[in-house]
Amino acid sequence: YSKLQNQDSLLRLLVVFELKKDQYIEEATGEAELTAVKDLLKQFAKDQYTDFVKDEVKKKKKKLKDLNNQLNDLKNQKTNMQKLIQASRTDITTEKDNIVLQNNEITKLTTELLNVNNQLTGMEAGAAKEEKASYLKELEKRKKKLLNDVESSENKITRANNNINDAERD
Repeated sequence: YSKLQNQDSLLRLLVVFELKKDQYIEEATGEAELTAVKDLLKQFAKDQYTDFVKDEVKKKKKKLKDLNNQLNDLKNQKTNMQKLIQASRTDITTEKDNIVLQNNEITKLTTELLNVNNQLTGMEAGAAKEEKASYLKELEKRKKKLLNDVESSENKITRANNNINDAERD
């Protein structure tokens, strides 16, 4: 027979051992049995406490491991964001340089287009005029391609800026 009593910060275990029918271990009659039972109960209490502490340590270690994994994940995310920001800044610089080069080329093409157009208006019909008209169309195609390239570079810059803003916000 046993009974567990809750007392504030401890639990008290009351135990009665029956040796034979209606014969129990008592201090007065069974000193040796009483000592053995006390030792048994002390060992039982130690084992229970040890098991409890081991479980608590195991839980804390698991929690610590989970927190370390989360920390490592956050560090990796931060590193990836920093790499993304740096790559985006490099892309912005490259695309701005491309835009400057393309705009210079567009300016030259525009000047040449005006010159060829002026020459074309002063020419008489014939093979030379058709050749100039064909050259003019080629220049217009090149200019249109350059304008599209400028727009593409501007879109890349916008995307890179958005990537930077998103990364810095997170």
